[in-house]
Amino acid sequence: MSEVTNTYGLRWPKGATQLQIELACFCDNLGLGEYQHCRNAIKLIWPNTSDHEWMTRRMLALCTHKTNAWTGAAAAGKTYDAGLFGFTFWLADPGNTVVIFTSTTGKMVRKRIWPVIQKLYANYPGCPGNLVDSKTALQSTKGDDKHGIFALAVREGPTQKAVADIQGLHADRMLIVIDEGTDTPEAILEAIPNLRKGCKDFRLICIGNASSKMDPHGRLCEPLEGWNNVTVDDEEWLTRGIAEWEVDPGICLHFDGTKSPNITAGEDKWTFLFTNKDLKRALNAPNAEETLGFWKFTRGFWAPEGTRDTVFSEQEIARYELNGRFTFLSRSTNIAALDPGFGGDDCVLRTGKLGDLTDGRTAIQLVNTHRLTIRISPTVPIVNQIVAQTKAICEAEGIPPSHLGIDSTFRGGTLAIAFAQDWSSEIIPIECGGSPTDSSISEQDPRTAKEVYDRYITELWFNVREFAVHGLIRGMEIEECRQFCRRQYQEKGKPTKSVLDTKKEYKSKNGSQSPNEADATAILVAVAKKLGATASGGTYTDNARNWLAVGLKLDAVNVNDEEEHENKESYKSQSEDIFDLQNI
Repeated sequence: MSEVTNTYGLRWPKGATQLQIELACFCDNLGLGEYQHCRNAIKLIWPNTSDHEWMTRRMLALCTHKTNAWTGAAAAGKTYDAGLFGFTFWLADPGNTVVIFTSTTGKMVRKRIWPVIQKLYANYPGCPGNLVDSKTALQSTKGDDKHGIFALAVREGPTQKAVADIQGLHADRMLIVIDEGTDTPEAILEAIPNLRKGCKDFRLICIGNASSKMDPHGRLCEPLEGWNNVTVDDEEWLTRGIAEWEVDPGICLHFDGTKSPNITAGEDKWTFLFTNKDLKRALNAPNAEETLGFWKFTRGFWAPEGTRDTVFSEQEIARYELNGRFTFLSRSTNIAALDPGFGGDDCVLRTGKLGDLTDGRTAIQLVNTHRLTIRISPTVPIVNQIVAQTKAICEAEGIPPSHLGIDSTFRGGTLAIAFAQDWSSEIIPIECGGSPTDSSISEQDPRTAKEVYDRYITELWFNVREFAVHGLIRGMEIEECRQFCRRQYQEKGKPTKSVLDTKKEYKSKNGSQSPNEADATAILVAVAKKLGATASGGTYTDNARNWLAVGLKLDAVNVNDEEEHENKESYKSQSEDIFDLQNI
């Protein structure tokens, strides 16, 4: 076959079209480089594609970095440009390419990314592939469910199924586009190591409106040099990647609504982007810059500390070392808490330990989070399934029923009866829906909970805060940290009391997700208090301090569950009568 050599100094088969050449150069990073050939191909296929500064920045970053995280205002065109690049990436080598677009629900898939794919396909006469709308898939060839463009919902139904669907797709070239990254389950990101196996060209795009630095989107946006080195005025920065997900370092692009191409042009030239009217409306809202919505949807950046009243701020999570681990002086006792999650929410069992610190205080180390598997069964009622699984886990972790607290609100009362019948009546019922107690807030704050909080669930959540402020709780996982940082409260009434958002209000603000993990942790702290632990001062008795004195006398330090000490048995015999949380 004769060849020509007059295109980009490369040899091409006779009859090769300009589009084929551009796509081949884009695919193999030849000629003028990925970026220029990507743009050339787009212009040839979709000549009416709008061109603006934000699109240029995105396309350049996508052709320069394998990992991209985008944060920005509403109407920033992020999803469209990800779809445009993804479609072009697939066209460059359809038979060896998989492009996966994820969104939270099937409804959001069809509202956000799938219309982009449909439009691009419809506007490319002679486009290869087979569009199957019912599957939200563009197959490389008819019937091929292994190569092509696939749009998947990842927060509907069991997360395991979504992960399995994604892991079933493998190719030499892969692009994963995570839309609505702020609300995407981490399990989806945990599938990446599997996807990378055997893949020669793996790329990732995560898109979101900045919400939390701890959600998947925020973690992927984390600056290489740390959060203290970027501000809302920065438009891009290098990211550190996430080793546990095998996500390489890359780049984060920030699209600030106040710097929209329409704003800098002084007129609304691109009506689909953030407009001058949008900015005026946002700035005219009451106390605009003090609201979460302004930062999330206008500035496209994470809100400063204090912008909203939540149980914790993200800065406090780090300040109080809530993700950390204690080294107990010598002894600990195991405890657990169950949030049954009736009403369709997850059923969460949280386990932990109470132990003594070197300063004599009693602290809480959170250990494991178990999400129980509940199935509709004609023979085994749900409450009995919950009891059986909880009992098995508690026995495996050495937790007696007398150290297990359960939410006994409403249907939880039936569950408490089932526990009494199937296991033990010694469990601790926690009436989360009840009234605040008469107990003092902490040793430094003598006010009663009834004076400060509107209801018991508010007291429970703020109990966690009291223990955190005094350095007495650690081991929080990412998901519960997010929930504590998202659940808002207000000061209301006369006299003023703290009023925590109801679960319904929390869900409406956070994409229908329920704070089950944080609820379970709050119940666990209630169990600890019932067993004698207090915020800031050890136990109500001085047993912990007496135990410390015995310990120091024997020179026993840092004896943990994982560590043996030669004096352990002697130590135990001299002390168990004066420090035994099981008998407090």
